[in-house]
Amino acid sequence: MSTADQNDLTGALVGGAAGFIGAKALGASDKWAVVA
Repeated sequence: MSTADQNDLTGALVGGAAGFIGAKALGASDKWAVVA
């Protein structure tokens, strides 16, 4: 795996986690759980 691939994967994980936390904070975790 190249460094770029690792960066993309890390970014996706961090972005997904942030999106899930943000959605949960807005009370929409059920709606976004399917997207995540």
